[in-house]
Amino acid sequence: MLALLPDETYVLVDDVIKVYRLLRNQKGFERWSVMKQELLVLSASLTAGGYIDNEKTYSLQTSLSPSLIDIIVAEHIANYQAAVTTSS
Repeated sequence: MLALLPDETYVLVDDVIKVYRLLRNQKGFERWSVMKQELLVLSASLTAGGYIDNEKTYSLQTSLSPSLIDIIVAEHIANYQAAVTTSS
């Protein structure tokens, strides 16, 4: 999803890391309540959302939103499958 944004990769990565660290220090986002992968997806989503808010083009927002939803759904399906596999 970040590949669709117009900025340089290192700038986007730095922003995602900053958001990740900020969220990790917030109540409800501690290591025991939110997995690292989930927090990383959330951090990337929030970063992308910030860039979309600053963009003037509607096409970027419409192409990014379905991709983001697909990624989140795929992650939850994988987590569910892993839980079912380990419990059997």
